[in-house]
Formats: sequence, C-alpha cells, structure tokens
Amino acid sequence: MMRNLEIERLAAAAMSLGSIRSCLQIMINYGKESEKFKGSEGYYDEGLLQREIAISYAEYMAGRTYVYNIARKLDLATYGNGLEADSAKLFVAPIAKREADRAMQV
Repeated sequence: MMRNLEIERLAAAAMSLGSIRSCLQIMINYGKESEKFKGSEGYYDEGLLQREIAISYAEYMAGRTYVYNIARKLDLATYGNGLEADSAKLFVAPIAKREADRAMQV
C-alpha cells in the first residue's frame, strides 16, 4: 500500500507537469498569434510577455528535472521512497497553480 501511495504521489506530480506544459504552450501560442506582441520579425516584442514565458519555462524545467530524476530512481519492487515522492508533489503542485494564474494573466 505504501508503494502505491509513492507511485500515486509521483503520478500527481507528473500530472501537474502536464498542466504546466499546457499553460506554457497557451502563453507561447498567444504571444505568436497576438498582433499586440509581435515585433517586425514575428517574435515576441513585449518584455513582459517574454519575462512571463521565461519564468514559466524555468519553473517547468526545474519541476520536470526533479520529477524525472525521482521517477528514474524509484524502485517499484520496494517502498521507502516516500520522502522523494512527497517532495516532488509538494514542489510541482504549487508551480502548476502559479502557471495557471500566469497564463490567465497573459
């Protein structure tokens, strides 16, 4: 049962990563499609949008690296990895909420 809880917590962290990735993609697509943010070459011309996308990407990559590292080390035959699985969920879930808020602001 404890091993299943560890796997479920890590899966919850991975689902949060999916939400973060979706929010990031929405922001990127909006920046590309919106005439308000287009520069002469079609790239982001608005510093604020660039900043929000950069923060989102950095947080996504930090969470992704953390979750993937824990998943790689997870031994499914044993349990006792609760601290790692718990910390991944606790680290990534608040990032997902911030990214959803940030995507709505953009």
